[in-house]
Amino acid sequence: TVLVLEDIHWADEATLDVVRLLARRMDRTSNLLVCTFRSVELGRNGAIPTLLGDLATVRNIHRLDLAPLSVAAVAALTADRLLDAGVVHARTGGNPFFVHEVLADPGSEVPTTVRDLVLGRAAGLTRGAADVLDLVAVSTPVAEAWLVDTVLNVGSGDIESCVAAGLLVVGVSGLGYRHELSRVAFERSLSPVRRAEMHRRVLAALEARAADMSIDAARLAHHAEAADDVAAVLRFAPRAAGEASAFGAFRESAAQYARALRYAGRLGDGQRADLLEGCSRAHYLADDQVEAIRVIREAIELRRAEGNRLGEARALVELAGYLDCRGFLSEASAATERARHLVEGDEPSVQRGWVLEYNARRFGPSIGLAERHLLVTEAVELGRCFGDQALVVNAMVTLGHVIAVDDYGSGQELLAEALRHAVQVGVLEPGARTLNNQVCMAAAAHRRAEALTFSAQAISYCSNHTQDLWRINALALGCRLALDVGDFDRAAEYCAGIRDDPRESPWPHHESLVVLALIRSRRGDPGALDAWQRAVAVGVSPEETAALTDLAAAAAEIAWTERRFDDLADVTETAIAEARMRDDQATCTRLAFWRVLGGLEPMVQGRDDDPYALAVAGEWGQAAAAFDARELPYEAALSRGEVGTEEALRNAVAQLRSMGASPATKLMHARLRRLGVRGLDRGPRVATQQHAAGLTEREVEVLALLGEGLRNADVADRLVISPRTVDHHVAAVMRKLGARTRGEAVARAVEINALVR
Repeated sequence: TVLVLEDIHWADEATLDVVRLLARRMDRTSNLLVCTFRSVELGRNGAIPTLLGDLATVRNIHRLDLAPLSVAAVAALTADRLLDAGVVHARTGGNPFFVHEVLADPGSEVPTTVRDLVLGRAAGLTRGAADVLDLVAVSTPVAEAWLVDTVLNVGSGDIESCVAAGLLVVGVSGLGYRHELSRVAFERSLSPVRRAEMHRRVLAALEARAADMSIDAARLAHHAEAADDVAAVLRFAPRAAGEASAFGAFRESAAQYARALRYAGRLGDGQRADLLEGCSRAHYLADDQVEAIRVIREAIELRRAEGNRLGEARALVELAGYLDCRGFLSEASAATERARHLVEGDEPSVQRGWVLEYNARRFGPSIGLAERHLLVTEAVELGRCFGDQALVVNAMVTLGHVIAVDDYGSGQELLAEALRHAVQVGVLEPGARTLNNQVCMAAAAHRRAEALTFSAQAISYCSNHTQDLWRINALALGCRLALDVGDFDRAAEYCAGIRDDPRESPWPHHESLVVLALIRSRRGDPGALDAWQRAVAVGVSPEETAALTDLAAAAAEIAWTERRFDDLADVTETAIAEARMRDDQATCTRLAFWRVLGGLEPMVQGRDDDPYALAVAGEWGQAAAAFDARELPYEAALSRGEVGTEEALRNAVAQLRSMGASPATKLMHARLRRLGVRGLDRGPRVATQQHAAGLTEREVEVLALLGEGLRNADVADRLVISPRTVDHHVAAVMRKLGARTRGEAVARAVEINALVR
């Protein structure tokens, strides 16, 4: 017999006596007694704790405390709904009843059943207990003990009754609601007058203690807005925005500026412009560039209205930077030019310094090295004179670019000095720009391996200092560099980092998809054209000709790899015609390279020092050496293949195979066979070729151990190989299975029976 007694927290003394008797004798029988109770209700029936104490030493009694639902469990319940499992879990605390009710009424902030339940638990509590519930409801996430004592005149019994009712919990930080839904239900039950009153009392208490203890400005701003205290909002919200920016929480910073702007109607134009500029900068660093542009335009209008030429000029160069990032290059040039006119002949000022620096940055190719040098040198001095360290670092970076044109080493040394200075004085965003520029300078000097090292440093710095706008840019630079040097696994890893990032910058997403298309094409993986089409769909600005050139070159390469020579002819003819109109010779020869490889007329000629031009001219051996010098092994191998000798073809095969470039390797093998060469290494074993996912035997072993839940280090121990080797195998398995996570790789392997050797 199995006897189940539900909800014994409602039981009377007689029933509990029966439970006590049965529990003590049950182990002498073949029967089972199951009793359930809600722990939050124990305060209402003092006999239950006594019963539990009496039975604590009885053998064969087991108490099972049910944990709340995990995030994974909530995710399983919300799998077929447009709900965020993490948000649902946070609101409900994993309480199964609350989760069920939220799913039943997903459009409601607090389901009616939940509201009735939690408000019903408060019925009958004392006035003091009700005051405690009201205070804690407005004091998210908790109300400290000192705050309760300061704001309310209640006794410990009032607090204990709230805890006994299962509504509040006492933690290290203070009093809080057991579930966020319960807190929201009580907060919404307050009348507007009562709610504002409680926020005013909390704000007064917090302000009184602010001098003695650290209280977040965001907390003060929250209560100030809820209390409709305009002066307090304008005092604390900008401060909260600054605190958030210092921690890299730029979306929070923008939200705090927006809070202040809602109450800024009585402020003067200049004060509102200050708030708008801060808000715009926060949006930009959060990579919400469209909003950043909209907000800074409002600030510019206010600066103009107040007749503040220097303020308008500074806001204009901010706008130019945002427009540049978005690819609106003509508008950026116009804004920069107007800013220059506004400060022309003006007295020294920090605003003039910013305008000079950005003019040198934006118009560098057209104004000459000497003038650029003068502009940024003056900008550095103005930054130092007025104590604007961000200006100092940015000007040093631009000056490093100027110097690097003639002296690469000295230019990089200046950038390294700029980075040290940025870290020393705590201006993190200019430091992120410095590292990204080190990458670009090394790449422009054809030092790709060095540039790849810089990109890893930039990614690490930006991740550590929450500079996500620059981090995604560094990832985009890194994925192209890794592709260029033939490290396809690393390039794919960087592409995945951008793909999984929610930020909206068009160029990094465009670049990662172009690179992904080329990785798939060079490896012979499916989906190259799909990735390329998704790059097209990103829709970079038509003014970003470098990005569009990369897109056209990728289309040409994919068409050549897939032997679609008609498509190769079409895409290159159009792109070369457009490049000629821009007098862009480098783009012409880069595209002509693929035409010549495909047996088409080149349409152009180029400079002798350009490896693409050498290839187009038929100087394949020189082209291969020039590509090697520029650290472009894939293009070098293809050029060696065109030399046509057995030695050159064998060298090409070795280069291509080391990169995992399967289609091009097969092409070189075919040419060697046509020369009569026999006994060639065929590459992957037959077993690998016949495997459902193209996995090697070792990769199948690694995948099987991943399926057992082993970490890479454990897999290494099991197979007696190095952890680094396991890392490579795992990366290869995930690539071949098209998986983003280890769990996804195992799931896909099961689907296609890929765990079978």
